This record gives sequence, structure tokens and C-alpha cells, in this order.
Amino acid sequence: MIADFAACLQQRPFQPFVAVTSAGQKYLVASLDHAHVHARRTSVVIDFDEGGGVVISALHLAAIEFPDEAHAA
Repeated sequence: MIADFAACLQQRPFQPFVAVTSAGQKYLVASLDHAHVHARRTSVVIDFDEGGGVVISALHLAAIEFPDEAHAA
């Protein structure tokens, strides 16, 4: 899943996405400036607009969702 997360960050043009944890928590990655993959690829870091952020272990990164897909149809 780390590879999928990294691929989302490399996509051009960038498309916002949501990282979903194994506990079901969801974190929006609104831009390239909001996230990165740890150098050892053991976790991802997502920064919040209002300050702070979250570190998600590779073991707990369960899914990636694209908000726009939910409204397509």
C-alpha cells in the first residue's frame, strides 16, 4: 500500500485522495505539500492545514480513496 500511496503523490496532475487506516480513520491528502513517504518506506506522514499531522505505519495503511469517484455516476 505504501507503493500505491507514493504513486498517488507522483501522479500529474495531482489528484487529492484519502488515506484510510486499518481502524477506519480517513485523512485527506489535499496537495503534494500535505504528505510524504518516510525514506525507509515504513510509514507515511500527512500534514493538516490547521497544523499538526499524523504518521501512519505501513501496516495500518489499509486503502486509498479518491473523493471525486464517489460523486461520479
